[in-house]
Amino acid sequence: MSPRTKPIEKILDIETYSRDRKVLFRFSGNRESHKDIAEGVEVPIAIVYRLFHLGRAYDFQAVKFFQPQGSSLIDYVRLQLLVLELETIAKIVNDPVVQHYLGVLLPFIKANRTDTKSGLLMSEQSAA
Repeated sequence: MSPRTKPIEKILDIETYSRDRKVLFRFSGNRESHKDIAEGVEVPIAIVYRLFHLGRAYDFQAVKFFQPQGSSLIDYVRLQLLVLELETIAKIVNDPVVQHYLGVLLPFIKANRTDTKSGLLMSEQSAA
C-alpha cells in the first residue's frame, strides 16, 4: 500500500486525515463585514475531493467549482446554490468524516454568504 493510500478500515475515522494537506476556505472582500467570523476553515484535501465527487454524482452544479488543488473563487451567486447542495449532501450521506467537516464548513459559509461583493476562496495548503 502506498503512503498516500488510506487503509479501508480507517476511511471513516477523522484522525486518518489529520496529517493530510488541507484546503483553506476563506472569504474575499471587505474584512469589516466578516469581523466576527473566523479567518477560515481548513478541510483535508481528501475530504474536499469526497465532497466534490459526491456532488458530481448527484449532478449538483455549484460543487463542481470545488478545486481541491490550487486555488479558486466561488462567487456570491454560486455560493447560494453551494450551500443548498452541501446541505443536501449532509442529509443523504452517512459518513462521519463528511458530517464532521460539513458541520464546520456550512456554518462558516452561511455566516459569510450575505456579502454580495465577497466570494469563497479555496486554496490548497501545504502538509502539516
